[in-house]
Amino acid sequence: IEKHLHSPYFLFVSTLEPRKNILNLIKAFEYLKINYSIPHKLILIGKKGWDYNSIIDYINKSTFKEDIQHLDYISDQLLAVFYSQAEAFIYPSFYEGFGLPILEAMTLGSPVITSNTSSLPEVAGNAALYVDPYDYYQLAKMMLKILNNPDLRKEMISRGKQQANNFSWKNTALKTLNAYKSVLSKSKKL
Repeated sequence: IEKHLHSPYFLFVSTLEPRKNILNLIKAFEYLKINYSIPHKLILIGKKGWDYNSIIDYINKSTFKEDIQHLDYISDQLLAVFYSQAEAFIYPSFYEGFGLPILEAMTLGSPVITSNTSSLPEVAGNAALYVDPYDYYQLAKMMLKILNNPDLRKEMISRGKQQANNFSWKNTALKTLNAYKSVLSKSKKL
């Protein structure tokens, strides 16, 4: 596993299943390999979900299959290292209930590229680059934008840590407490 950390890489972390839009992520990666000869790898970390065979088949047929690595399970400590050293964390999901991997990536210092759909913009705020999940070319352009702009990458890391802090347990507890106080004060007025 540690051999994967010696080359620059893009990272995806979640269950391998169609709604996660991994095929368009791979297409964007292949586009960059073909047109820009990037030295990067694409690392996919996660369990195999429903209908994962189409994803594995696509990887196996890719010209760049040696540069696309799937890791099923790794420890939380090693996962944190992968997040912190990624060129960018990419989460192009078609739909999500929340998008916890985005917050993990931001907390651990990885710039985030994600879909402009579902709950993902609410979770990522102004700390991510957004793409249409159906447009792999747009995704490739955003990946390239991070590669070509170190200042943007640093800014995204900083914004990401601030955004993730909005979802900390402490902030959640304080907001919940304030909501309870507000309800109690209104009920006393009745």
